[in-house]
Amino acid sequence: MKEFVSPKQVAQAIGVSESSLKRWCDRGLLAMVKTGGGHRRIAVSDVVRFVRETKQLLHDPKALGLDLELGDALKGEPTVEKCRVPFTESLKGGDEKRVISLAMECYLAGNSLAELGDQLIAPAFHEIGDAWSCEHLQVYEERRACEICLRLIHQWRELLGRPEESVPLAIGGTIEGDFYQIATSMAELTLRESGWRAENLGSGIPFHSLRTAILQQEPRLVWLSISHIADVNAFRQGMNELWGTCDERGVALLIGGRAFTETWRKELRYSCYAESFSHTRNFAIALLKGAGGN
Repeated sequence: MKEFVSPKQVAQAIGVSESSLKRWCDRGLLAMVKTGGGHRRIAVSDVVRFVRETKQLLHDPKALGLDLELGDALKGEPTVEKCRVPFTESLKGGDEKRVISLAMECYLAGNSLAELGDQLIAPAFHEIGDAWSCEHLQVYEERRACEICLRLIHQWRELLGRPEESVPLAIGGTIEGDFYQIATSMAELTLRESGWRAENLGSGIPFHSLRTAILQQEPRLVWLSISHIADVNAFRQGMNELWGTCDERGVALLIGGRAFTETWRKELRYSCYAESFSHTRNFAIALLKGAGGN
């Protein structure tokens, strides 16, 4: 995926004249930078933001380096509801290009990544998980769907652009024995979209390493996606010690995931339990405002 493109490529992608594009840049709607050689360039992430905010149509995504087929699978205005069934079936069938095109079309239409996580990805993998448990899907088909989804998430991550170094840091991942990557990867995107410099540390991280990360990286927020608990006693001790580090450092601890049941929620201490990515977004935005954005 390209990071910067020329004004001519942007005009081609959106289907407007270069003079119209220049007027948008002059009005501050699109930021234009100059290369060392004096060439004008526009960040692809800024073009995508502009398309989403102004409801422009992306007529030629390939001009931006996006290998998408938009408008073919969905008739009329793209909505998450219309996209859900073909998205899920394409994941099951391993049709990566269609999966990414459908999800990107919903994103370009203005849906937030939190909404797409809740209304598109989560329902798809609930259905895929049920089909796998009933042996209607093979193990390889479920694993393939996960890999395709992770590649989609990576593309979304690229389109968000790099967070500014001045915004607060959030770090997170999954605990030792939990190697489910999709939820923590989507949590990172949700937090970045909410104004945080979020960094997903990955999956299967021991609690002692998470505490070290807090001491060394000095985040304002830590998130954990808990989909599997291998050892309940070790989990209880690890969570108590992690909370102690967070509390001592003034760090918010955000928990999500299906394995963090009501029993655990009543027993353990944490700042917020998020039932959805939208809940994650709302908490993150409120925390950012409460901290004065610092």
